[in-house]
Amino acid sequence: MQPGTYILSEGGEVVEIVELMPSGRLQHLTYDRVVIDAGYWSEKGDTICFDLDGDGEGREEQCWRNSKPDADGIFVTSRIGGSERYSAKPVVKSELVHPLDAGEQMDMPAEAATRIEND
Repeated sequence: MQPGTYILSEGGEVVEIVELMPSGRLQHLTYDRVVIDAGYWSEKGDTICFDLDGDGEGREEQCWRNSKPDADGIFVTSRIGGSERYSAKPVVKSELVHPLDAGEQMDMPAEAATRIEND
């Protein structure tokens, strides 16, 4: 997996936006490019692992396996030891536009929508 910005979705719903930096840092972003969480990422063989800053539930290292990307660079990422599977679409960070600003309907988990509106 390459450094860059990715939109993760499940069943057509945006789950999160993540930026992987060449330095090994990662950021979870809103559509307005506001950082809402951060940590580190690394590749270990055929897996990519994420370790969010801080301690506590959900902040332990999680590793994922990615499918081969299609012609548009979209791939499926699956959590190792878990049931989560997301579609990952590479995007240009500076071109992030909230779908509602673009006039599109969007289904988003209420928690994520609240974070975006409150940021």
